[in-house]
Amino acid sequence: MGKKNLDEAIMWYNKFLGFRVVAGEGVKFVFSKVDMQSPDDEYSFCIKVNKDEYSLIQCTPLLKDTEELVKDLNCTNDLFKFVRIMRARFQAAAIKGVHPATSLCTNTSSTPISSPPAASVDTTSEGTTNQSHSRSRSKNQDPRAKRGAPPRSTASPLTSGSVTRRSPRFAAADAGNRH
Repeated sequence: MGKKNLDEAIMWYNKFLGFRVVAGEGVKFVFSKVDMQSPDDEYSFCIKVNKDEYSLIQCTPLLKDTEELVKDLNCTNDLFKFVRIMRARFQAAAIKGVHPATSLCTNTSSTPISSPPAASVDTTSEGTTNQSHSRSRSKNQDPRAKRGAPPRSTASPLTSGSVTRRSPRFAAADAGNRH
């Protein structure tokens, strides 16, 4: 995708979804236009990557079951899916009358960083993340094995400490540094 197309996609997301990404302590994803009754309300979440593991450091308003969503994000590394699901959860919260309070994400600057590509964010919901887990479990195949990553332990993430997921962008940077 060329820079012009990327800029147009970012403009479209900003204009129609009220979507923007802000750098700071973590990466803050901000949505307005979630609730048609209050389109200026800003719903947001902030994630941080530490030692190749995503963590949710802020969510406004607070949503249920975000721990499971973050576990799925760390297993699949599908950030675009995570962003789509979070927006859908914000929409569901708005329908139930749950609105954002003041932001809890500290040390964020107002410097926007690149937004996801055009195909990455939409308003459809994946439902629950358990669908992707059940598909990969039914195949008994580690999704990372397709990319040549070492297989994960079969121990439960709840009993084996934290689940670590190596991001492809880190692997590419590491490969470039070795040459």
